[in-house]
Amino acid sequence: MKSSKDSAGFTLIELMIVVAIIGILAAIAYPSYQEQVRKSRRADAMTALTTAAAMQERIFTEKNSYTSVIADIGGATSAEGYYTISVVAQTIDTAASCVSGTYMPCYKLTAKATGTQASDTRCDEFFLDSTGKKTAENSANVDATDFCWVN
Repeated sequence: MKSSKDSAGFTLIELMIVVAIIGILAAIAYPSYQEQVRKSRRADAMTALTTAAAMQERIFTEKNSYTSVIADIGGATSAEGYYTISVVAQTIDTAASCVSGTYMPCYKLTAKATGTQASDTRCDEFFLDSTGKKTAENSANVDATDFCWVN
């Protein structure tokens, strides 16, 4: 027979141990989760840039020049709103060039992280130019192309 002191349940210490374990697991898992969310949002920049590049090529076939008006190629914000898109387009008459070493009609598209995605310091800016060259930089303006465009 059980005595009245033997009761089913948990002690306060057992509950505190469980809470502490859950807290430790959450502290480890949450930053990893946040990094995966930032990584998945990078696709928004890549999609916006490739879509804008396709629009630039369409405009070029019609007008024989690229546009520097961002509204003509999809607008200044990516589809999901995590990046601000900008464009530099230059003609053959321009002394400087947007693509190093060429004096031809060209463009360079930029996607800069904004809002909640601005905390993505590993892939702060994405670039795509008229030659199809894809580059990226981190928040310290260091080349991060291999990391950002692959992931």
